[in-house]
Amino acid sequence: MKGAMGHLSRACAVASMLAASVWLGGILALGAVVAPVVFRVVPSPTNADAMTLVFRRFDSVAVACAVIVLVAEAARASAEHARLGGAGIVRVATALCGSALATWQAFDLAPKIEALHRSGAVRGVGDLGAQLDAAHRTAEAEAKVQVFFVAAFLVASVLSLASPSGERR
Repeated sequence: MKGAMGHLSRACAVASMLAASVWLGGILALGAVVAPVVFRVVPSPTNADAMTLVFRRFDSVAVACAVIVLVAEAARASAEHARLGGAGIVRVATALCGSALATWQAFDLAPKIEALHRSGAVRGVGDLGAQLDAAHRTAEAEAKVQVFFVAAFLVASVLSLASPSGERR
């Protein structure tokens, strides 16, 4: 990777890693810090109102980050003339999987949870509560898998930059 194409590839790598870092950090901060504190300290149903707003706002951030990652990776592949080594294949696959999960979260899971909450559902109370509980468990599991894919993307990105000759081993 020499010259302008090498610079473009590195710039795309930096852009995608920065976006993935924001995405990963957001998921971890919300899931490990914000949600547990809000649900423990703020009374119900205000806690769910607040977290619904926070998660919906973050969904926009996650989807924007996913788009940046996918566009940067497409440009990177083009700059590298699509010569993906092992780390490149992992990069692309994990970017696609993580992006699909962020999209599912933003456009399917979160709206279902929000609609159930707005209809008065309380986790574990009645049929709507059971639906809310199931949707919430699905969203938690999906977020954990999303963390795995975004973290794997970052690792593969670092490994592909660290190889002495770029992706061409």
